Formats: sequence, C-alpha cells, structure tokens
Amino acid sequence: MIDPHVSVSGEIAIPTFALQNFDAEDRPASRWLSTEIFKKRGDDWKLLHSHWTIVKK
Repeated sequence: MIDPHVSVSGEIAIPTFALQNFDAEDRPASRWLSTEIFKKRGDDWKLLHSHWTIVKK
C-alpha cells in the first residue's frame, strides 16, 4: 500500500491509496489507485462503495 490517506467527516470515511503488485521475479507488474467510502453504523464501519483504477504504464 502506497501513500494511504483517510478523510473523515462525521460518520463517513474516505480512504485513498495506491497498490503496487509484483510478478514472480519481484518486478513491478501493475499499479492501482483506490478510493473507498465507508459509513459508520453502530460500532462498525460498513463499505458503501469501492473504486479501483489501473495506472497505465
């Protein structure tokens, strides 16, 4: 996980981060950007939406 960040406003949290995948020879294979939206329900955080975008080389 690269450069994780979480913005929180009331009962909504929005984490963003990049994810780097590696191949069998430990070379970078793909990189993704992610944004998710969570809502607090009681004592738990529930995922409402998740978005992933591949970063083109």
